[in-house]
Amino acid sequence: MGSSIKVTGVACNINCVYCYEGDLRKEVQNEVKYDLDAIEKAMEERYGKDGSSAPNLHGGEALIIPKRDVERLLKKMYELHGSSSVQTNGVLIDEEYIEMFKRYKTSVGISFDGPWPLNKLRVAGNGMSTKEATERTQQAIYRLHEAGISVGLIIVLHRANASPQYLPKLKEFVLEMSKMGIGGRLNLCIIDDPILKAKQELTEEEAADVYRDLARFVLVEHPELKMRWQPFRDIVDNLLGNGLGTCIFHPCSYFEADGERVIMGDGSLANCLKTAKSNYVYLREPETEKNHVREEILSQTPYEYGGCKGCRYWRVCYGVCPSEGIDGDWRNRSRFCKAYYGAYESVENSLKALLPNLQLVVDTEPTSDDWYQDYRERSGYGYRHDPFELMTQRGSSIPSSWKFQARGHRKARQAQPQRLVENGVSHGDRPHGDHSDHADQ
Repeated sequence: MGSSIKVTGVACNINCVYCYEGDLRKEVQNEVKYDLDAIEKAMEERYGKDGSSAPNLHGGEALIIPKRDVERLLKKMYELHGSSSVQTNGVLIDEEYIEMFKRYKTSVGISFDGPWPLNKLRVAGNGMSTKEATERTQQAIYRLHEAGISVGLIIVLHRANASPQYLPKLKEFVLEMSKMGIGGRLNLCIIDDPILKAKQELTEEEAADVYRDLARFVLVEHPELKMRWQPFRDIVDNLLGNGLGTCIFHPCSYFEADGERVIMGDGSLANCLKTAKSNYVYLREPETEKNHVREEILSQTPYEYGGCKGCRYWRVCYGVCPSEGIDGDWRNRSRFCKAYYGAYESVENSLKALLPNLQLVVDTEPTSDDWYQDYRERSGYGYRHDPFELMTQRGSSIPSSWKFQARGHRKARQAQPQRLVENGVSHGDRPHGDHSDHADQ
């Protein structure tokens, strides 16, 4: 699971229209309060001894605190993990920060929705125009790359960058970044304010068209992008049974959400702040037993009532992140169900067009009548099927990637399936799936 240090709380130097921390920021008046000693103690106690990857210095905007304090935290991460990580909007990055990042092997996540005007919903503050802030961030990306620093992007998709008139320009930028070796995530914009939502959030149908288009763009049309952009590559792994990547595709116990473990500025432990939409931060009780009432509801509720009953992709989706629930209700499936379904369907069709005898998770029977036990056995805790079984001598006496006869000559298993080690899961707002994961909308 990912972990982050909310050193500034939710305070930030820009005001993204869609920020999930926006209402909470208004509540606390953009206050910046933190205790470095308490943060370091929490890092040592919780995330310094379990072999986990480095926490992610986060916000709000992490770089609005004094540079000496940023350096102290990066240095502590480096001492504990041999690397460090930060998520930023990039506006404040200068040569001093670049040298600091090189010193502590810092991977840098940049929240950026594309070149101007695609980035205009990330509204700048402190007297700077949003266009100027956009250009500063874009130049920071180039400078980080030239300095040999690992960079990942979070691009949030909305009407200002993913509508038909803007999507070609966004694709050009994605392709440019990919050729530089930079990848990240293409996340759907979530806005709960009804007026702003109507103006800037993609409708479910629009999001479905965009995700189908981007799935083809990333996985089929441009092979050089294959390893670089999520959630599409995770969708491939999920269907193949290689464990589930990205927390959005895992069951989420909303009030004990562990997709992201958060250290607050006072050293207290909290849950993913996407659960703080009521302007209340739920603190983490490490030993709390997780409940999965949302998934119990979704698995038994028909589609027309906001559920997932009978959905082909239930076992690789689980209704997606509860922060995306229909009508803002975490108990419902994602309001962008059609987009995720379309992406899964597009990927499945592409895989089976090439390998008709491929056996995906959705082609197999659950390992248990208990959906949660089945989930555990496919997410790193138990056994997996072999998706290529019918293409090998071990699985069929007439192995073939496409011949129907291979299915009729399936061999009985001679040995237990391979046992998997537990997979790491990256937060859904983090660019990659390794220690360099970081992000904020």
